[in-house]
Amino acid sequence: MQISESWRRSQSINRKRVWTQIGGALSGLLPWQHTLHAIEGRFGAGVKAYFVFLRYLVHLNLLHCALICGFILGPTIFYDSSKSSEPLKFGGNDSVLDFFLGSVRI
Repeated sequence: MQISESWRRSQSINRKRVWTQIGGALSGLLPWQHTLHAIEGRFGAGVKAYFVFLRYLVHLNLLHCALICGFILGPTIFYDSSKSSEPLKFGGNDSVLDFFLGSVRI
């Protein structure tokens, strides 16, 4: 009985250590975590909350850009808006700006 109880206790301690290390590694992946901690130390939690909100807006903007590229620009690259099965081809007067504005014609 003593061996199994000791083994369970050591396994529990090892699991807690692993979860602590995983949590530390994941918190290290958050952008600007150390900088935000320094800002909080110098200027308080209110200023830190503002910068955390800005970080959230950056993440939201990156998600929005990924969705736009995936659902709008991606299919536009391969097929034009007239629903023909021909791939999109740029003419002599077309530019990248025309592509992003949606005025490329075949």
